[in-house]
Amino acid sequence: MNAPLQCGHRWSRPSARTGCPSASPSTTAHPGATVPGIHIPRSGYGWAGSAGPAPPTGPTTPPQTLGRAERSHQPLKREALREPLTDLADGQRRFDAWRQVYNWERPHEALADDVPASRYVPSERPYPETLPVIEYPAGDEVRRVQASGFTHFHGRTVRLPKAFRSQQVAFRPTDGDGRYEVYFATIRIAEVDLRVTS
Repeated sequence: MNAPLQCGHRWSRPSARTGCPSASPSTTAHPGATVPGIHIPRSGYGWAGSAGPAPPTGPTTPPQTLGRAERSHQPLKREALREPLTDLADGQRRFDAWRQVYNWERPHEALADDVPASRYVPSERPYPETLPVIEYPAGDEVRRVQASGFTHFHGRTVRLPKAFRSQQVAFRPTDGDGRYEVYFATIRIAEVDLRVTS
């Protein structure tokens, strides 16, 4: 049986139209609380690689790099949210109007005074309605993630992102004794060191 994609309809609908991301950013910021012996890289929170080859993350960058990419939030707040919203429909109308100006009409200095829409290309990675059956290499130890986001491995309770709940993940041994990398399909989502005690 094919496993369902673990993403909400707010992501599914636009992805079905534009395709899956061809790359995902990765920063040095840790996304959650530190658990002894367990490290979850920020890039592990993406699920898109389960639909095919893992998307390239590029070089790991400082957290402020993503902040530069999100500067559009400032004009959005300044221009579309000057007055309190009356309801959600009012907010949607403002956002739609702002998006039209930002993407199709306003020149951007970073794009040589061109508009973002002129650079947009749909992804070549199609969005699947269901994931193919995931097969892990021989030597991996496969565990199913519980609905709570936890799984168990060699007597250790391992907390993983809830995006992977009800999915099967693989613990893959590394060259270091007692150290394992955790994979969902082709994406490394965590590292576990059994030598570290809580």
